[in-house]
Amino acid sequence: MQLLRLTFKTLFGGRIKYITYISIVFFISSLIVALITVCLVSSEINKAFWNVISNILLGIGTSILAAALISTFELINVNRVINLIKFFSIDVTKKTVIVLPHFYNQLLQEKERGNYGLKTDTLNEITFVSYADFTTVKYLIALFQEHNLGLPEIMTDDEALEILSNEEKLKKYNTFLSLGLYSNKFSNQLNSEKIQNRYFNFEAKNVQNYGDRKIEYLEPVGVEKENWLTLTPNNQDCSDLSLISKINYEVNAKQKLNILILGGLNATGTKLLGEYIYNQWDKILCKGIGRNKFYELRPIINEKNFCMIFKINGQKNVSYDENATIKLDSSFCRI
Repeated sequence: MQLLRLTFKTLFGGRIKYITYISIVFFISSLIVALITVCLVSSEINKAFWNVISNILLGIGTSILAAALISTFELINVNRVINLIKFFSIDVTKKTVIVLPHFYNQLLQEKERGNYGLKTDTLNEITFVSYADFTTVKYLIALFQEHNLGLPEIMTDDEALEILSNEEKLKKYNTFLSLGLYSNKFSNQLNSEKIQNRYFNFEAKNVQNYGDRKIEYLEPVGVEKENWLTLTPNNQDCSDLSLISKINYEVNAKQKLNILILGGLNATGTKLLGEYIYNQWDKILCKGIGRNKFYELRPIINEKNFCMIFKINGQKNVSYDENATIKLDSSFCRI
């Protein structure tokens, strides 16, 4: 059904909409000629002539429509789009949102390397958007647009929390992609709630101390046996850790949301995660295997809830390292 909606959206609203309109004109023209032939033409010779004209118009219309359909399926690249819809749990009839954290001027001692100032006059404050978060947004937007899934709505974490508390506004939304961990109020809200199908926590005694940041990961160790495992860059012999987690979140008895939290303990992990998703989502993420609470291995793509951990190799104890690399740790894939 999602693919059918997307096909019609591409046919009548995408780059090939004029080809679709032309084919419809030829179909209508062939129908009009056929009706004229039946109702007004009495001579057999004339009827034969107009039947030929009608068939030619019908043939042209069919050819153009076939070309439009072929172009449509080439544009949306059926299998990739289906996988992308599954992975991000997209509903093309509702809104998909990217939730971006922002920082106020008085909360920053200085502009760290890895941040740039995106100046917006909000309550006479200057709002800073993290370079890592902004770069990840660009990768996600490019991914959606290249697969003709439209442009996701972008909002701040404060705006997302306001919508989350408004039942009427929330009806328009289906999927929230929340970028960042400690810096994102929306991610922190979900991190603080007791959610049965959230397989992680992120914690820190002192958020400003990069060495204090850690991920608590709920690891299956047997049939219906689970242990919370503490993951830090130090005990995993890496410079940073990133995670992707999808949560089928029950807002109330009437509505559920699909929420994906994407981010690193530090800016490096967040930026590299965005680049990794853009380049590898179909080859790695959609073919990933996770272990459930029954200690069974299953494909991640079909699961409503999952958590994947990535290791970042680079310079340690810094906020941002432009030369770092990212790698999925297959031992930390939970469904």
